[in-house]
Amino acid sequence: MAEEVKLLGRRLSPFSTRVRIALNLKEVAHEFVTVEIFGQKSEILLKSNPVYKKIPVLLHHGNPICESMVILHYIDDCSQGKNFFGGDAIGYLDIALGSYLGPLKAGEKLSNMELLDEKKVPLLAGWAERFSKHDAVREVLAGAEEYIEMIQSMADGVPTV
Repeated sequence: MAEEVKLLGRRLSPFSTRVRIALNLKEVAHEFVTVEIFGQKSEILLKSNPVYKKIPVLLHHGNPICESMVILHYIDDCSQGKNFFGGDAIGYLDIALGSYLGPLKAGEKLSNMELLDEKKVPLLAGWAERFSKHDAVREVLAGAEEYIEMIQSMADGVPTV
């Protein structure tokens, strides 16, 4: 599957993030292509997803696969993955939920409220820490600061990343 794989998306999109994590976990060589979704949408996005015009879109040998959960299933099928849910390996559920850790952390900072409190939810907080530090996740998952910057820019009417 490593031949001719492109992912159309945005760095701060949790849906793009979950696909990038899955590609990294499966060690699939790919090109991440940042596309414009605000205002005039990128031509490659309009061509690849003409109906919904949304990200992410996985291009495999030029064939588009849309919707992040469909893409995750496709990546798993092509790489002949193992069973997910439970065990020592990151699975679908981890990716689906983990892609929201950046926005969650931003919300915590902006609201001055800790949702992943280690004292109140130690297992969930531990999972979030382990997930965030995994090699396949660390360089893909955007931090709270990037989301806060995006939120502030949007409030000012200036779209960012």
